[in-house]
Amino acid sequence: MVSWLTDELVDLGCRVTLFASGDSVTSGTLVPAWPHALRLIRGEVNEAAAYSSLLESIAARAKDFDVIHAHLDWIHLPLLTRVEVPFITTLHGRLDLATWR
Repeated sequence: MVSWLTDELVDLGCRVTLFASGDSVTSGTLVPAWPHALRLIRGEVNEAAAYSSLLESIAARAKDFDVIHAHLDWIHLPLLTRVEVPFITTLHGRLDLATWR
């Protein structure tokens, strides 16, 4: 989904940087935050380490952007509320369940 959004924005003439796994395909500028997509890795994966690496990459370059779109549920909120760059968030999951409130 994010890759398609990136490609459409690039087609419209926007400069787009995609922070994603190194095996992602995009017409934007790819910043690999982790070598491979977590969903494709067999065995144990330290998702916290992958997300920490991703968020560190974003924080280091946040001021380079006009807006940041976070597709990470809520984990980025403590960081992005402090970088003084407008951001939008895509939430996933069942927001009607108590575990998501």
